[in-house]
Amino acid sequence: MSQYILKGKHPQQIVMFGWDSMLETFFAHITDKSKAEDDRDYNVCLLGFHYREIETLDPFMHTLRSYITIPDKTFHRYWLRLGMDKVGLSRYAIPE
Repeated sequence: MSQYILKGKHPQQIVMFGWDSMLETFFAHITDKSKAEDDRDYNVCLLGFHYREIETLDPFMHTLRSYITIPDKTFHRYWLRLGMDKVGLSRYAIPE
């Protein structure tokens, strides 16, 4: 499993995303830290928590992009890293 954590577009949002090799799916968990964990609005978005729910990287990253603000170069590095995670190549470095 790979996991990356970034700040969301909104200051109180945390975006956790990655590839879950056991479930064979990309996943994202976006939370609002201004809410209590038992508040129903704490979880802003939950994706990829079921077996093979999201197997294709392009639509997943498009959805993820709506929750984060990062430069294109950084975004594409995560895109590449997630693709490598899926095929088991995450141990290799991504060139700058």
